[in-house]
This record gives sequence, C-alpha cells and structure tokens, in this order.
Amino acid sequence: MDYENYINQMVKLLELKGCTARTLEVYSICIRKTLTTLNKPVSEIITDDLMNYIYQMISRKLDNNTINQNHSIIIFFFTHVLRKHHIVAPIPFMRRIKKLPEILTPDEINSIFESAHNLKYKTIFMTLYSSGLRIGEVLRLKISDIDSKRMQLRIQQGKGRKDRYTILSERNLKSLRDYYRVYQPEELLFFRYSYKDEPLSINTVEKEFKIAVKATGVNKKATPLCFMVL
Repeated sequence: MDYENYINQMVKLLELKGCTARTLEVYSICIRKTLTTLNKPVSEIITDDLMNYIYQMISRKLDNNTINQNHSIIIFFFTHVLRKHHIVAPIPFMRRIKKLPEILTPDEINSIFESAHNLKYKTIFMTLYSSGLRIGEVLRLKISDIDSKRMQLRIQQGKGRKDRYTILSERNLKSLRDYYRVYQPEELLFFRYSYKDEPLSINTVEKEFKIAVKATGVNKKATPLCFMVL
C-alpha cells in the first residue's frame, strides 16, 4: 500500500513547526515502519492494531524509552495528520526508565581514539569528548565555528534550536589542525567523502564508534554519550 502521501503531509507539518532534518527523518522512518507492519489501509487502523504493534516492540525487548518515542510519533501522526486522536488516546505510555551511562576511564577513551578507522573519525571522537557535544552538533560544525583565540567552539542551532559556545581544549585544537591539513575542508568540517558540502550522517559516526570500541576490547556498553558525562 502507498503511504507516502500521508508521510509527506506529516513532514510538511513538522517543517511548519521548524523541526530539524534529523527529526523529519526519525518521524518518517517510524511511521513508514508502523504502517508497513500493520499492512492495512490507514482508514481501517483501529486502537487494537496500534496496541498490538506496541506489544510487538515490547516482545522484542526494546528499551522503554525507545517504545515511548515511537508511541509519541504515532500519536502525532494520528492526531495531526489523520485527525483521529480518539484512536491513540486509550493507549498508555510505558514507565520511563532512567539508566546511567557507562563511565569510561581516560585509558579507555584514548584507546578508542587510537582505534578509530582514520584521522577523520579520530578527530570527531576527540571533539565529542573534549566539547561534550552531541554527534549531530559536531557534524554541523563549520570552520568559522572554531574560535582558537578564545578557545571555544560555536554551536549554531543546537538542542532546542539555540546557539551557544562550548570549550575547545588545546589537544582538540591540535587534532582539528592536523585534520584540516589532511582533509582540507572548505566550510563544513566533517563532510562526506567527495561531497564537501554534505555532512556525515549520525548513523555512520555511531557505527564507526562501535567498531572502534570493539577493536579496543573495552567490555562496557560504550556510546558517544559516555563522553558527555566526563
């Protein structure tokens, strides 16, 4: 069945709200998967169908917060696109579980840097660690965002669509300069191969991070978020 018309309507509504490209992507993936799995005309979807879909996520042992995120997106779609809030209203959210991220030691962090696939990913990992930024924020950095005089990085339209500054360490500045000499970025710092005006994807960086962690032999559930708590 063709659901793209509904998904396009949702994307337009999200754009009117000023949502980021990443948000548009996440919402589209979620709704496309939901509708494809249900495999029935949108007009025939009922509350029990959606409850069963959420039960499937529970049976796959997905994280409660992940399930709730999907639930919120489904509510947005049925409320604002289909205008059928009564279908999703009876479905409760799962209890939110807060988990502390694993803490990496300085030696473990250095071993991740050294296990990076190449200088580009090593510099990205080091910038994540040094600045405490999110992956998407690092990938949107431009050369003009580096203030070496004041030792700061400027983050434009970060979380909450706000501009702010964060610290730039001497070690991170050196790694950025080494990276610049090798890759010669023009405006965007961390671009796709052969496309200097397009940023790397978050999924690519997450994948490379997992590969680097595995290569170190670190037996912790390490993610880039571990850098943000140090």
